[in-house]
Amino acid sequence: MLSFISREILKEEKNTHMTHIEDQVIYGGVNGTRQAINALRELRDMLQGKTSGDLSVKWDGAPAIFAGIDPSDG
Repeated sequence: MLSFISREILKEEKNTHMTHIEDQVIYGGVNGTRQAINALRELRDMLQGKTSGDLSVKWDGAPAIFAGIDPSDG
């Protein structure tokens, strides 16, 4: 938790595009697959406390709309 006394800085930036890790495999071929594997390994190590790093999360607030017949009540 950050406090007013802390010298840490919370950086928030607009992230307009983030390639999904599974898309790295599809669009990047062998190199994309290597990048995806390395990213997952880095995430694993960071979550285990072995390394420090930055984690970027994109919150997509777009609502989902489903259209069609509800199978439970027709």
